[in-house]
Amino acid sequence: MDVKKVGIGPSSALDLRVSVATLTKVLIPWQIGDVLLALEHKATVIPENGDRAVLLRAQPFGGAVRLLDPGKLEQAVARFHFDSERSRSESDLRLFINQGDWVKLRDFCLEEFKEGRRSALETDPTRELQEEFQDTLGFEILAEQYQIKPLGTFVEDQPQPTANLYAAGALTARVYFTFEAMIIDPDLEQVMVENSDSHSPQVLRRLALADRRQGGRGRANAVLALRLGEVQRAFKDSSSTDLRKAVEHRGFTLDGNVRVILH
Repeated sequence: MDVKKVGIGPSSALDLRVSVATLTKVLIPWQIGDVLLALEHKATVIPENGDRAVLLRAQPFGGAVRLLDPGKLEQAVARFHFDSERSRSESDLRLFINQGDWVKLRDFCLEEFKEGRRSALETDPTRELQEEFQDTLGFEILAEQYQIKPLGTFVEDQPQPTANLYAAGALTARVYFTFEAMIIDPDLEQVMVENSDSHSPQVLRRLALADRRQGGRGRANAVLALRLGEVQRAFKDSSSTDLRKAVEHRGFTLDGNVRVILH
């Protein structure tokens, strides 16, 4: 199957967007009894009414699962489109399917996550971690600097409108493969905390705007390191399970999908 020939966007028959991604709970054992949760703090410039609005969100490290064997997916779901040209070019599992095929696709993904069944999807979060540490810190994380283990899967069966810029508003069901990565390199721990301390929302906003003025995409990324216990309490106090609903904590906007890695 040639993914370059797969269509893009919804149609009358392909009316449900599906997003399949990895999310990693990155932990820093900062002090005795004091574990920090590291999130990816992102600033994105969004042109709006002639002004430059900047969206600031902190979310778990992770990203879209990559499709390695399109033929196997085609056996499970006869027809699908990618949600954007970007997803198609990167073979990301962000698709439009027929709503009637949702259970088939969901079960296909859950089977792939099981040990020894990862032939069609790239469920290993290593690539995404390396890319996002490059974005936030300017270098790739090395295998000897962390210990990683799978936590499980999380399924959002009830489709909700997405805020994704490439498919804004499309009803989306989700599958998350979750992991935990414990940082074990003291030097890396220090770098991550210092990066977090030096990149306030105001600093990130200025960096994103500067990137836009210089011809870039208008983005800036940093680490946000917060006490794990405080984040857990903040989400518990929010009394909401909606993955779209962000939580404000100490002046930071924490994306709703942080809920997925807190269990």
